[in-house]
Amino acid sequence: MRAFLPIFLTWGCLIVLIAQASWADEVDSEIEAKIKKLGTVFAPANTPSIAGKKWVAIETGPINYMQTIEGWLIEENPDRVLLLDFYGNQHPMRKPAADEKRQVLPTTLEGGIRGEDLEDADNTIVWDIKEKDFDTKSQKFLDDGPPRMEEEDGGDKDNIFRGINWFNRRKSNGINQVMSAARFAYAAYVRGRKEHAIELFRYAEERHREFMSSFVAEPRELSDVLRFATHQIAESTRNRAVYDAHHGEARGKLLQAWQEVAAMPRNKYSEEAQQMVEGYQQLIDEDTKWEEPTKEELAKFSVPQQIDYWFYHLRDHNYGQIGSPGECDVFVNNVVRGEEKPNPAEELAKLGTAVIPALIEHMDDLRPTRCQGHWRWNSSEARFILRYGDCCQQIFEHVSGEKIYRRKTTTSYPTYDGSAADCKAKAQAWWDAYQKKEVETNK
Repeated sequence: MRAFLPIFLTWGCLIVLIAQASWADEVDSEIEAKIKKLGTVFAPANTPSIAGKKWVAIETGPINYMQTIEGWLIEENPDRVLLLDFYGNQHPMRKPAADEKRQVLPTTLEGGIRGEDLEDADNTIVWDIKEKDFDTKSQKFLDDGPPRMEEEDGGDKDNIFRGINWFNRRKSNGINQVMSAARFAYAAYVRGRKEHAIELFRYAEERHREFMSSFVAEPRELSDVLRFATHQIAESTRNRAVYDAHHGEARGKLLQAWQEVAAMPRNKYSEEAQQMVEGYQQLIDEDTKWEEPTKEELAKFSVPQQIDYWFYHLRDHNYGQIGSPGECDVFVNNVVRGEEKPNPAEELAKLGTAVIPALIEHMDDLRPTRCQGHWRWNSSEARFILRYGDCCQQIFEHVSGEKIYRRKTTTSYPTYDGSAADCKAKAQAWWDAYQKKEVETNK
């Protein structure tokens, strides 16, 4: 029996080692699957693959205001370059002509450059390309670990404003650590460095746990790295789409942004994104069929034609809110965006009760305008694009003098807080009573 004991022990150890290796492989496979899913967030449709691509630094901009953009060199030919940066943004650029001179921005007497001149800087020309080592960059991120923030580095218990600033920077650093680790992990996975990708993803999970324990009270929608990354990218893309809509971006690009959010794994903004996708698709379809009348033709329009005309142009109404708290009043031009134009809401209101039926019809219309409301001016995630229905509620109250909507919060609008149907019913009830009274008066 003693003679067989070493054999039994050897076989037992071997079985344990095999089981451990099998378990480790299984865990690694699970992590690989998680990393692969990050592609739904970091590499949405039409994102070029970085597999086999060089990581480069491109020098661009005026000679006295140079910019360096790092990213993967997706495409290069004698005339053009396509760069994909770390954050998934594509930069189509061109190479200079043989005799093209580099731009020089005018300077002030003090040697500075004015802001309006910086807006004229051409950052689309490639003046130099240098190959960089992305693997070294990735490893350095892992080796450096999270940035240290001492309490005295902005944190002052006796100064609430410095304390809040320190807290916000610490939170921002936490988000950046999780997101950067996840991006590095996905990039390593796509480029075939699976062991490094797994190491980076484990680091992302570690930073995610630390963040959740420090900052998030209700962590359900951010409960793992994928959900966390989805939320951050969806929120960023959504906020940019709202900002761009208010500032006149083409509807095709706005549609693309909302489509990206809608295509992501289920998140806080999925429902809003789907509504916006449907709304912008409808607006774009209508735009292709629209024929803008001349001023002379418009002057001869009947009232029904005027209603149709100004309802169409409500889509480009872009009044904004300046007070915090407050609301976006579609009749008060607090913030002018671009050229001063006739106010579609005001023009519709001028038509009086003739416009009431159309207002009621569109009281629950979810098509977006360019008007923007907000909670706080510096809170990008609490900005909202007013829909047709929100504008109709305000125009109706302006024309009728009847209050049909009470805000539930300082950021409430009918189409956002579920009150559109109630507003429509109240407006219809008022209109029915108004018509009945008119009939009785005219007997």
